[in-house]
Order: sequence, then C-alpha cells, then structure tokens
Amino acid sequence: MTDPLRLFRVPLFILGATLTAACGGNTVLSAGTGGDSPSGDGGSGGSTSSMSSGGSGGVGGTGGSGVCSPECASPEVCDDGTCKPITELRLTADDIWVIQGGMEPGHLGRADACALVHVTQLKDQLLGEEGDCKAYEPSDPDAWPEIPIEAGDVSVESPNTGLLPLVTGPGDCYQYKLANGDYILPEEGFQSGETVTFAATGGAMFPSFDLSGVIPAEMGLQDNPTYQAGQAYEITWTGEAPQRFFLFDSGNGRYIDCTPSPGGSLTVPASVTQYVGVVQWVKVVAYSASTAELHVSPSLRVTAAARRYEIAYGD
Repeated sequence: MTDPLRLFRVPLFILGATLTAACGGNTVLSAGTGGDSPSGDGGSGGSTSSMSSGGSGGVGGTGGSGVCSPECASPEVCDDGTCKPITELRLTADDIWVIQGGMEPGHLGRADACALVHVTQLKDQLLGEEGDCKAYEPSDPDAWPEIPIEAGDVSVESPNTGLLPLVTGPGDCYQYKLANGDYILPEEGFQSGETVTFAATGGAMFPSFDLSGVIPAEMGLQDNPTYQAGQAYEITWTGEAPQRFFLFDSGNGRYIDCTPSPGGSLTVPASVTQYVGVVQWVKVVAYSASTAELHVSPSLRVTAAARRYEIAYGD
C-alpha cells in the first residue's frame, strides 16, 4: 500500500515555525554551570526549570552567554565568548488524523528525531496578510543540514504505544512509523491527553535527558468546501481551538499560516488566499502541540513536541 504519511508530509520550514512559535506553557530546562542561561543573562549555575510562554530564549532565539565582540549575527549565539551556530536535537511524537469526506477519519502515528544545525536564518518572505492570516513564500527547507544523532539510545514512549526505540530513519534522522506507516485503529497509537516521554541515554554530543509533553485534545476539524485562490475560505472545527492552521498546496511551496481564536470557525480572507493557488490539492492542517526544551548550553539544545495534526483536503 502507498505510504499514507507521504500524502501530507509537512515541510521543515512549517514544522520549524510551529516549534519556535509562542506556545503557552512550554517547559524550558537550563542545565550546566554559570553563564549558560538561554536568555543571555549569564545564569547562576546548576539546573533550573521554568515555565515559558514562548518568548525570548526559545529555539532559534538570540540568547547566549559570555561576551562576544563583535556581536553574533543571527542565527549564531554567543557561547562562552565564541559565536556558534545552534545545534538542536528535535524529537516529535505525532497523533495524526486525516479527514476524508464522507469516510471515517484515518489515524496514523509517528515518532521522529533529527539533529539540525541552524546555519542560516530561516526567514520566509511575507506575501500578504489580513487579520489572523499570513501568506508566505518559504525559505530553503534544506537550509538547516542534518547531522548524525550522537545521543546514545533514543526513545519515545506513551502509555498507549509503549516504548518506541528510534534507531533508523531517512538520512541522519531516526523515525518510527506505527504499523509501518499504514492506518491504525482509532484506539491505537498516541491518544489525546496522554503524556509522551522523550528520552536518551546520552552520547558524544547530547547528554542524557528525559522530557515530556501531552498529546493535545481533539480539535474536530471539519471537511471544508472547495478551495479557490482569491476567494475567502472558511475553516470550521467542533473541539478545542487549534494553536495554528496551515493551508498549503502539494505542488508548490507557498503556504498560509493562521492563528485562530476560539469560536469554531475561521475565515481566511481572499486577500490572503490570492497568493496560494492550487497545483495539486490544498491541505488544511489544524495543529496543536505541547513542547519542552532542554538548553544544555546556548548553542546546544534539545526540543521535544507531542503534537496532534488534523488534516483535510480541498480540491
């Protein structure tokens, strides 16, 4: 059978945006000796845990330690007096639902781990915006090269899935597809409300860690009308308001990013949809995540995200 995950693979530039965006209640851990605080205030040593609303010091932020002269150019940060690119180990656990008009939603699950180096500033070109929606031309999705994961044994675990060892995957990344990427039963895989644990035994680059996140609640994305560029497009849902909505076409790179408010519906203005035409089909992606970060040093960090995607297709 064709791999269903192939049908809605979300580009790195979108996933990067979702992990760096403000996401209330993210846990940020800072470990090490004085001077490694991600906010760049020098730190006071030891290990600290704080709740962050997604402000400064997050992934791709400008935090640092020590003094660098001249100042570091983004995305590099000052680490012990030297400008260095950020090296990030990114882990994800995905609860994925595919809305197929008139059919029962398809359910998939996947866990991933990738080590990335932030060598350039990812800055997608803003094409237009109105209200809570913006249209973008993406930057190079391969701008952050992958590197070997040197973190020892890496795993993702939840009460419903059990222990999922991450040992192989595409390129230098690790990946575990539940049911080898085929559809699973609704009661299988990651479940809304359960805690997911991300762990590693530690290796040459990344230390041992144990981070956790909670799979977000059902959003209840509804099947949507036919999408037409240059016309207003309404998205509706029946559950928890998603943190973000993305609309993008499989045949080109442009995409729309919307931040919805509670209320069950969002209208993407015609002034925004005009920038994203239909080459193959349009995917409407409702997205929410619970994330945690470990800052080993200003230039070395681990990010973990328990995510729920609900995806519908327009013509």
